[in-house]
Amino acid sequence: MLVHVPHSSLYIPDDSVLHRTLDAEHLTMHTDLYTDLLFNPDNKNIDFQVFKYSRFYCDVERLDTDELEKLGCGKFYEKVPNTDIKIRDKAIDSEEYSNVLKLYFDWHVNLYERCVREFRTHGECVLVDAHSFSHKQVDYNDNQLPDICIGVNSDTQKWLIEETCELFARKGYSVEIDFPFANAKQVTHKNLSTNSIMIEVNKRLYLDDDSMNVDGFKKLHNAINTLYSLIM
Repeated sequence: MLVHVPHSSLYIPDDSVLHRTLDAEHLTMHTDLYTDLLFNPDNKNIDFQVFKYSRFYCDVERLDTDELEKLGCGKFYEKVPNTDIKIRDKAIDSEEYSNVLKLYFDWHVNLYERCVREFRTHGECVLVDAHSFSHKQVDYNDNQLPDICIGVNSDTQKWLIEETCELFARKGYSVEIDFPFANAKQVTHKNLSTNSIMIEVNKRLYLDDDSMNVDGFKKLHNAINTLYSLIM
């Protein structure tokens, strides 16, 4: 089993143009704050991979040929998501673009190797794609959104979907599948693919504004670790 946390970091290298073009409000809004702590497994036998750079610097969740590239929000963000605010340019900021591409591909080589190790050791690899979200990132009011969004692929196994949804429901959370986000990170090796599931937790469960709500955080962290025990 591998837990993948791609968007928890606020870190942008000192020499990045983003320090001049990106404001703190948008950086914080689109960062999955504290998910590196929230999804951290108590069981240290679970492989845990956290990307240490901000998604604005390099978004490793994006596909290599992602449709969002056309909107300036692929692996190398040129715009703030859902706005017309320009923050970088591939041609002008070519050195930074080269650095980001290397970081992106190195990350995916590492992710692939970790998954292959799981395939060889266990014959399969459950991949938990870990995120958080808020109403500020989507075109819905907060009362229209679930506590937990579960993203699945066409080949995500039924038992994994059911165990995940039922666990969060038992813990008192509202759950939706593929709403407001869909799909999950997937890695393929020869004829094997990861059994992938995305867990998007609503920030209202564990944050007050952008500060941690300790009680909400502990409850959710415990629920996530209970899920890990069920699906390992």
